Amino acid sequence: MPRVHTRLCKLGLILAACAPHPTADSLTSPDQPITSRPSEDQPDLSVALVREALQQQRWTLALERIRRAQPQVGDLPLLDFYAAWAYFELGQLLGAAEVREVPGGAAGQFEGNRLLLENRGPQRFLCCPPESALFRLRRALDAGLSDVRAHLLHARIWLRLGRPQTALELLKSQEPLLLETNDPQALEILSEAAWAAERPAEYLRYSRIMGRRNPDRRTEILGQACARLAGYYARRGQPALHREFCRRALRYLPFEPELTLQLADAEWEAGQIEAAQQLYRRTLELSPEHPARQRIIDRLAAGPPQMSGSP
Repeated sequence: MPRVHTRLCKLGLILAACAPHPTADSLTSPDQPITSRPSEDQPDLSVALVREALQQQRWTLALERIRRAQPQVGDLPLLDFYAAWAYFELGQLLGAAEVREVPGGAAGQFEGNRLLLENRGPQRFLCCPPESALFRLRRALDAGLSDVRAHLLHARIWLRLGRPQTALELLKSQEPLLLETNDPQALEILSEAAWAAERPAEYLRYSRIMGRRNPDRRTEILGQACARLAGYYARRGQPALHREFCRRALRYLPFEPELTLQLADAEWEAGQIEAAQQLYRRTLELSPEHPARQRIIDRLAAGPPQMSGSP
């Protein structure tokens, strides 16, 4: 047997901001709601009982029903997906992960009842057990499960582990399938993964697709996306792109005082005083008692820039 060196998984990579914790609805209900209680003596209906527990968000019960169903139905990929869903909701992304010596192993492979997650030295790997979301989901996918919900869950796991690049790569490998589905969660997760991975062009592309598919919300979706990108470029010290995306955002959301003030300040810093003052006036029109009112008044009082030379 390989020598085992157990230690707690310390990826230290939880990304709370970019991956909202999904509910049963956010992963899409696996089937129509259960309207009658099936018997556990029938294999197909045992699986239905698992779905029932998931729909009720009773994650521990779902796992117990999966354990009881497996002797009857075997290792169904669908049951592995359901188990991954439940473990994800319980926060067991990697379970009791440990570092093991596995001669000849390779990251991403299964070795017995462990998934070799990543290399931690010569022939040493961080391994996660079957009692984890990632192990069960990978086993389902490797067994041939091709389901939009499974691919989205796979990405969410990596997002919550703080690996947005990995999440985005996984999603892009399934992009045709994800863009064909009617599940709105697909585009939302694609755009959030692109954002978390700092891929602004991809983020904007997915936001535009979301806008086309939701014409009633197109203005809101694109306005918020451009405002978000304006902040992104401001933080990166790219003032020209900051101003450009502020302008785009205001075309969609012209009555937002904070956006107006943000562009006014950006124009002021760029030396575009007249443009800035017009925007400062607009800010006060939209929000007469704005918290920045006095600063705005002071800048308006500065007057237009003076021309050099004699009249």
